[in-house]
Amino acid sequence: MKKTLAVILLTCLVPAAYAQAADIDFNGNVASACTFSSVTSGTVAVSGASLTTTAPATYTVTNNDPSTFSVVVPTVTTFASAPGSADITGDLSQTVSVVTGPNVGSAFVGSDAAGYTLSLANIGSDDITHSVSGSVTDVQAGSYLVRVPVTCVSV
Repeated sequence: MKKTLAVILLTCLVPAAYAQAADIDFNGNVASACTFSSVTSGTVAVSGASLTTTAPATYTVTNNDPSTFSVVVPTVTTFASAPGSADITGDLSQTVSVVTGPNVGSAFVGSDAAGYTLSLANIGSDDITHSVSGSVTDVQAGSYLVRVPVTCVSV
């Protein structure tokens, strides 16, 4: 009986083993980004002194940081290339719109003389159409190229 009592006492006096838990964290960052994809060039026709879009340019702008980026469309006053002395009279008129995506319904703000800006309030991919028109001086036979260097900038 003494042995049994000794075993019981030893069992009660031995400290219990404690289980532990720990939170293991994994950290990472995603950089803010704004990219262009699915860029399709538009086509123009020059007839008399008029330049018009026959098929609009289309492109997709994707951003991952709300209210951080704007799409900027600059003023266009010259051809990237044109035959002879053909030139644009004044500023080209530009029509730019979001046709699908999280920012559909948001308008490009600005003017042909100052350029246009679209604030990307929502993240995701926006499909944009872009047309140009205007007047041309010294029209000659040949190829005409209008280039609009659209950018996505951090605001």
